[in-house]
Amino acid sequence: MSSSDSIKNIKPEDYPVEVKKCIGEMRQQRERIYNELGRLELERKKLTNDIRFLTTRLAKISQDQAVKTQFRAELDKTIEETEKAYERLLETSRGLCKNARKTQKSTRSLQVSSQRHVTIEQTPRKPSLIPLPRHSSVTAAGNNLQVSSNEEKDKPAENK
Repeated sequence: MSSSDSIKNIKPEDYPVEVKKCIGEMRQQRERIYNELGRLELERKKLTNDIRFLTTRLAKISQDQAVKTQFRAELDKTIEETEKAYERLLETSRGLCKNARKTQKSTRSLQVSSQRHVTIEQTPRKPSLIPLPRHSSVTAAGNNLQVSSNEEKDKPAENK
């Protein structure tokens, strides 16, 4: 039976009761819809707040990510430059060590060859000249030299 059939079976004196019943049902339905709208409005506000929060969080994360990506790129560049400088330093150190070893070997060979050519004989020293007073004489007595003054001999006997 449809609602139009049920209305046909109602007696006219029951109309006010039926109208009141329909009005009551519509009011209940309106209350349910009103409650549902309130619930939907609360959910919309919550989602809007969540979206605002998540948008702010997304912006912060994106900014942090951009900063860290830039920092990582700078670190990569610094690491690459440092590794290249370190390699150059190692190459220079290897070269220095090679030159030092080469110099050490040549110095050793010069020392060995110079030791082979040195003779035990020593060259005689030139005697050093010592200035003597004008009126002095030198006499040799064995290995010793004696210096005497001739001034005393040349002086007149009266002073003696």
